[in-house]
Amino acid sequence: MLICDVYYAFFYLRNAKSGNLGIQTEREYFINKFKWPNIDKNYKDYNKDNDSTYSQYLRFLNKYPENIRNAMSITFNEGHTVPNRRLSADMWKLEFENTKTKSTSTYPVKFNIPIGNGS
Repeated sequence: MLICDVYYAFFYLRNAKSGNLGIQTEREYFINKFKWPNIDKNYKDYNKDNDSTYSQYLRFLNKYPENIRNAMSITFNEGHTVPNRRLSADMWKLEFENTKTKSTSTYPVKFNIPIGNGS
């Protein structure tokens, strides 16, 4: 079963705890050539309190099909600063449908995204 839920993509950064990452931390993350979901655990803004959760998060992400991980990477890395690089709901739907046709799993892929005003 593949389940996606909204989760703050950069929870493992120090200033993310407040829900407000901060422009300076965001810039430094990308300037340092980090790409979601990876970060050097010795980086000054890595939130060591989330070390165990971060490790579990990476293991969980690796269970996702490659096309879904790639779509997430484009959305979080490129779309973070260039909004038109973020996948639309229709593009996500195509990715999940593509996953369903490639799946050898006995579990069905269910697609349900309520579409609102984007907020």
